[in-house]
Amino acid sequence: MAEYTRIYHDDLGDSHLETISVDCKADREATSEIKRSTSESATNFTFIEAPRNWNYEWHNAPRRQYVLLFGGEIELETSDGEVKHLFPGAVIFAEDTQGKGHITRSVGNTSVVLGIVPITD
Repeated sequence: MAEYTRIYHDDLGDSHLETISVDCKADREATSEIKRSTSESATNFTFIEAPRNWNYEWHNAPRRQYVLLFGGEIELETSDGEVKHLFPGAVIFAEDTQGKGHITRSVGNTSVVLGIVPITD
């Protein structure tokens, strides 16, 4: 089963983190034991490279988007005080487009490489 970290805001504007499990079912078109989730429509893909010691202070996601962590390590901090340390291979679904937002910061001694995939509604 696949998982990702969701960042969202509640009715009071506070941001929170939760781990979401993605249900993958057998792929009838595949010739092996591949499983696939349902698909979502996306508009484009962008790479972002941020330096070590990068600190993106309180901000909201500009739109609902997946953030794929390809290199480096980051921490996410939400307005409820939760901090989550993420490593390469992590997938984040950012949908806190309103409210108090979150902080994203690099940790460790290397730059961070992210992939951004906006989701169309």
